[in-house]
Amino acid sequence: TQDVKSVTNGVLSHLPNLRALHLRNENTEVLETGVFRGLPRLELLILEGSGIKKLGSGAFAGLGNLSRLHLNGNEIGSLPAGVFSGLENLTLLHLHGNSLDTIQQLYMHGNDIATLPAGIFSGLDTVRDLHLHGNQMTALPDDIFADMVNLEELFLHKNQLTDISSLKIAHLKNLEWFHAESNKLTALPDDLFTSPSCSLKAVGVGDNPFDGVPTTMIGAAKYDLFDVLPASSRPGCTDAAGVTDLYIHDIPLTSGDLAKLRDNFGDMERLVIGNTGIDGDAVLDLVSNMRFTALQGLGVDSNDLSSWNSEDAEPIASAFQRFEDFEALDMAETGINGDVALTILESVSPEFSRFSFSDNDLSSWSDPQLADRLAAAFSRLPNSRWTVVLLENAMINSDAADAIVPNLARKFGESAEVNLDLSGNQLTRIDADWFADWEFLSDLDLSDNQLTAIDPRVFAPMSDHLVSLDLSGNPLDPIPAREEFENVLPNLEDLVLPVPEEVEEPEMVEASVQTRLPYTGGGVPTVHLVMLLLLVGIATAMTGAALPMIYRRSRFR
Repeated sequence: TQDVKSVTNGVLSHLPNLRALHLRNENTEVLETGVFRGLPRLELLILEGSGIKKLGSGAFAGLGNLSRLHLNGNEIGSLPAGVFSGLENLTLLHLHGNSLDTIQQLYMHGNDIATLPAGIFSGLDTVRDLHLHGNQMTALPDDIFADMVNLEELFLHKNQLTDISSLKIAHLKNLEWFHAESNKLTALPDDLFTSPSCSLKAVGVGDNPFDGVPTTMIGAAKYDLFDVLPASSRPGCTDAAGVTDLYIHDIPLTSGDLAKLRDNFGDMERLVIGNTGIDGDAVLDLVSNMRFTALQGLGVDSNDLSSWNSEDAEPIASAFQRFEDFEALDMAETGINGDVALTILESVSPEFSRFSFSDNDLSSWSDPQLADRLAAAFSRLPNSRWTVVLLENAMINSDAADAIVPNLARKFGESAEVNLDLSGNQLTRIDADWFADWEFLSDLDLSDNQLTAIDPRVFAPMSDHLVSLDLSGNPLDPIPAREEFENVLPNLEDLVLPVPEEVEEPEMVEASVQTRLPYTGGGVPTVHLVMLLLLVGIATAMTGAALPMIYRRSRFR
């Protein structure tokens, strides 16, 4: 046999029914992008001890059925970003025994991995960021992070983890971010807050079935999470600062819990407590009296704040004026009205650039007497490189949009990411001057409004940067051709148009060739009808490709 230095693209494509492949000891130094394309049924791939030094970024592309991958015992020195993307059925991954001694970021997310063997991260003491989120893991070996002593960011969210109480974390003296949201946890790691360096700054434990505020162990004593977040309350801490970012949404909280938050923290910068059952009085007390004035982001969405009204304008304004560096606010689905939302916009800091007032009744913004205030409020928003304005399902009509959209326009800069969502509102028209001064808008959602006509040229000012546009759910008649949008917006990647109303099939009668061809009117010809229904089917499928949206309770990260 002859040593194989490189397995080239498509070399195995003649084996479409292959289910297991073992290339051990073949001295395969390079796995090129697409090398395993044409093996859609492959379930087991063993490349153990194959001398692999380099992986192409798409080396495993097309292996959507792969469940077990063995890469152990090679000389792999780095893992390209996205190298495991698309492995939707991967349940077992072996990486130990490689040369990953300089790697700093390890991405293994979004692969439906169910099991990680003990020792998989052995020797990876240079890794700083580990992304394991979006898999199907139910458990982790207690010592799986034993060698990752320089780990700074650990992402475990969106798995099926049930018990990580014995997971060893205290030795991770540099750990700053710990995210374990959206699992099935009932307890936190016992030693999560026992590191003497007290480096932990961001904790995400929301959307887990905790019965109230989660607890953790320090020594033999059980502590409420809110008791140990301030570093000063932890034994042996060398740093007085505590956790600054807390994501504890979708967990039942009480007014007593909020009182602890209000009184115990001086360093909190980002607090996400959406869908926790708290009311308007508790939230207003929290933001009015909390000790921490360095707050930059607050998420209280899906709580009932309907008690806030125009009579509370002064205390609401005073509360938000306290935060000099406030940037982001999520108040979606809270029952606030247009007066309250406008008061907040007028009161927040000059740094404010990301917010959601979606799923609230902001219909009062259409009042002509509010036009000047509304225009001034939106025009004061900063030239942020990351701007997100979410106003979907907010009962906003075109009169209100006259004051909102033109005054949001900014010269954001080449690297800006700007998202505007006005879907599900009552827009009946789009004026040419709405987007005249826009340039760096990248994502625009106008779906599910009442637009009956639209000229694609209205979006021309954004021609260099707009990549996503959603117009679905509007009664456009006629519907402009896709080519009209593409001619104006050459960088458009996602375009979703309304689905044409399905044309009823005409009554079919026996006809000779002469009465069918040529077609002389009186209904839709059979051949044209088939094509029309085909197009309707294609358009329907396209509407499933939603615009990229920011996950509501993670947008502050």
